Amino acid sequence: MSESTILDDGYEKDFNDLLLEDSSLEWKGNPKPKFSISFLELGGDVNVMSGPMSIFGVIVGFTFYFVYSFYTAGNIFGAFFSFILGSFLFVLPDIIKNRRKSYTKYAFSKDRLYFQLWRYGKFSTHIVRLEDANGFTYEEYVDGYGIIHITPKTSFDFFTHDFIAGKKRFYPTFEDIPEVMGVYKKLNSNLRAFNKNGKSI
Repeated sequence: MSESTILDDGYEKDFNDLLLEDSSLEWKGNPKPKFSISFLELGGDVNVMSGPMSIFGVIVGFTFYFVYSFYTAGNIFGAFFSFILGSFLFVLPDIIKNRRKSYTKYAFSKDRLYFQLWRYGKFSTHIVRLEDANGFTYEEYVDGYGIIHITPKTSFDFFTHDFIAGKKRFYPTFEDIPEVMGVYKKLNSNLRAFNKNGKSI
């Protein structure tokens, strides 16, 4: 099972204090600090019935409908307002996604993994014990950044987000982190040592 604590006021200090308390901390990092637009990063997946494209498709459709309706009725202000509102709603999911990414932090020690997450204006920190991880896999991008997928032995009471597609993941991940191969190797080394000895190295 995971440990989970919801913290609000003074959260940043509390999270850092939590890491300082773990003398075996080996790594900490953040997702790549870059504003990204989901529909430009879906690798050619433009299926309007799946993922964020479904939201974008609805917004574009309604925006076009209202702009056209107001314009043909001679209401230029209505058409302009509909265009501005539609444009704002179009980028709103990406604004929220990138805000979430900017607040996200990760860390791990020899026997624990730490997550700082942000959702609906609230911060939370989550701890996964190494003994609750079944294994790790990774995806690497061309720039050395990538994703660590953590296969859990049991379900956890939190989820992370895919910062490209903007979707929820229903298992823990380190998203868009630098030097993903090195992080993956170290996590696997810790897990192998734990499984061999029944405890962390």
